[in-house]
Amino acid sequence: MRSNRVIGRQQIYFLDETWLNEGHNTVFKFWQDLNMTSHRQAHRDGLSTGMKCPSGKGRRLIVTHIGCASGFVNGGLNIFESRETGDYHDEMNAEVFES
Repeated sequence: MRSNRVIGRQQIYFLDETWLNEGHNTVFKFWQDLNMTSHRQAHRDGLSTGMKCPSGKGRRLIVTHIGCASGFVNGGLNIFESRETGDYHDEMNAEVFES
């Protein structure tokens, strides 16, 4: 990285891939009534018993994108639905990655 900057290459691009499951949620912030003593009491009072954690099951999207310090590259986004239920790396092969 340093040598690229030394020779004047100003834009250095980064590309990565990731995945997410249907219903994926990593933020668990919500108000709660600490006076509730049971699910039964909440139901009786017409209240929710809170957010349900996603199971991780269901459809999976695989996402790749490329960008640099000035933002994402137009046309660099690639999103597709996985056909696999296990390790998605079988579908993220060289052909898909290069496209």
